[in-house]
Amino acid sequence: MTITEGIQPISDSSAETPRGWDSLPPELLEIIGSSLAEGRHLSSASLVCKSWGSSITQGLQEVELDMHPDPARWGSRVQAVAGIMRSLRAATIFIGPSVPAALLCSNIEVLGGLAALQELHVRMAEGAELGAAAARALGSLPGLRCLSVVGGVLAPGAAMQMLVGLAAQAPHLEQLTVLPRVHCGLGDEEMEVVAHMSCLQDLEFRAHRLTSHGIELLGRLPSVRSLAICSMDADSGYELSPLRRMATLRHLQLALENGIGGSPIVQLTDNPASSVSLQFKWTERAAGLLRTVHSQLANLRRLDMGVCRVSDSAVFDAMVELTGLQDLRMAVYSNSDTSILCQLSLFSRLAALKSFHITKQHAYFPEHRRFLESSISVPLTASAVSCLAERWCSGLKSLRLALGRHDFTQQGLLALGQFSALESLAISVERYNPQPTQQQQQGEEPAGSSSSSSGSEPASLDVMWLPPNLTSLELSHLRLTAPRADGPVLPPVVPGAPGSGVLGRLQHLELMACHVRERLLGLVCSMASATLTSVRLVNVSGLSNEALSHLATAANLISLVVYAPRNDAVSQAALYPLRGLSALKYLSWESDDLTALGPTLELFSPFSGLRMLSLSCTRSTLVHAIGSVRALTRHMPYCYVDLVGGGGEVQVDEEEGEAAAAAEGHAEAQQRQQQQLEEQPEE
Repeated sequence: MTITEGIQPISDSSAETPRGWDSLPPELLEIIGSSLAEGRHLSSASLVCKSWGSSITQGLQEVELDMHPDPARWGSRVQAVAGIMRSLRAATIFIGPSVPAALLCSNIEVLGGLAALQELHVRMAEGAELGAAAARALGSLPGLRCLSVVGGVLAPGAAMQMLVGLAAQAPHLEQLTVLPRVHCGLGDEEMEVVAHMSCLQDLEFRAHRLTSHGIELLGRLPSVRSLAICSMDADSGYELSPLRRMATLRHLQLALENGIGGSPIVQLTDNPASSVSLQFKWTERAAGLLRTVHSQLANLRRLDMGVCRVSDSAVFDAMVELTGLQDLRMAVYSNSDTSILCQLSLFSRLAALKSFHITKQHAYFPEHRRFLESSISVPLTASAVSCLAERWCSGLKSLRLALGRHDFTQQGLLALGQFSALESLAISVERYNPQPTQQQQQGEEPAGSSSSSSGSEPASLDVMWLPPNLTSLELSHLRLTAPRADGPVLPPVVPGAPGSGVLGRLQHLELMACHVRERLLGLVCSMASATLTSVRLVNVSGLSNEALSHLATAANLISLVVYAPRNDAVSQAALYPLRGLSALKYLSWESDDLTALGPTLELFSPFSGLRMLSLSCTRSTLVHAIGSVRALTRHMPYCYVDLVGGGGEVQVDEEEGEAAAAAEGHAEAQQRQQQQLEEQPEE
């Protein structure tokens, strides 16, 4: 028997049968569909073939839709999505100021065509307003289990209309988030309705005219597991003891305007929540507040001190006693005559810490009659970083250091690579006014000196020594370098040399007033081309059109901000290589040619999917350059254009204004007709 006798010949039929796109397994099509968040992409993919049309929508969990100002186009789009995804359960709707208020109500009512919708997330841009009628239509959508309204402004009575509709049409609502812009939110009147939502489990809202009576009503909710209240005024004397009755509460987050006094904190003692978060806008007498927190709240997990005045180092000693903290944030300042030392290695006692943010702010010195650098020293040395990394290496996820120029050391910056699990890193070298010398106080200026620190050499950071798993990187007032191919290799300060995987997961990049070389931005884009979604470049020295062209490789880029005034190397021409970025939604651009001459239509028109466009020119300059605003917005139907000197009105020209007025008049006529019918007596 030979070796080939027991082997069956391969049938030629499998080789002859071509395997096309329609032969992909349904499981793989579900994975493809789950990555298509936008409705227009999903609609195109479903037309490939029958198998794609039937299977690609099965893996979709959520769809994103931009509300079109034209009701007919918006209605047809929602109808198309409803036809393709009959089992769609979650949707995110983006509403810009370009949608007329008179049409917003009818546009929201169209969402009722999504029969299986259970989760709705509404994101309103700056300048968008949710009126009472639109809020009532939003709350009247049947079957919702989750609703979140974030951004924009709530008109008077809008919140109440929305909650009344939810109480009637969504009796099984489990999650509710209402976070509009400041000066509006939920108060005592709205709590009267919220208290009857018996199935509510997660509640987050911005407080507006909320008193102890509203807190008392919240305590009646029987099923709440997570409660977050923003913008609470501590001076109002809240009675927080009713929160103790919420037996199901597990996570409590309170954002107070200030941290004076500890009576509200004492009332939280014996609270059933296993995790308590406190956030202050500013804190006075921080040491006493920390002692109260330490003695009363053993379950405190997140503490944001806000702007905190420091009188001595005892404040930092009190902070490290909160050993259960997982998130600690503070912005410290002091105008003391003597320097206060803050040893970063002291915070290594907080072994459970996952997020650590410290900012050193400027302080006002009456004797000098000016704001100067605070009399607090926070030295970032290699030994201090190594001590922290030894305790936080595998746990710390977010680190922000905004310190003075003399607090940073070269070896300390290089040692940051030891935080192997770090995902978010922000380093800001604050440029304070130095304290004047005795000669300067007498009006004399020493020879060769300067009254500002602008001439000092910025701190240097090698990007190849950054932590390897970063997803967010924010750098300010730093000189960024990268090793040259023919340059010497620096001795590593951490075990192992910097690897090629650095910045391979980066999603958000922000550089402010940094010094960079042209090849550096290309190096960062090449390493993070597959993951980069947001880039913000402000007053970056060394930035040029050629350097910006490297962003063309970031196919998933959603947001791009470029501020380059007084930089002749940056112009609108840098947008031409970026015209293929189809995922771009937010674009903000400032360059000298745009400010002086206005936009070039051929450079901006390819970005048809934008939601927000901010330009550094005035409306008159724009009209002089391209004829009218309509010439630009014709290519961007979902975009809100923001210009210098009041961009909120640029989206509406004469024709659009007439259409909006006609729609508003039609809505008023319908309302009057309905009132007349209600007033007629029954036969």
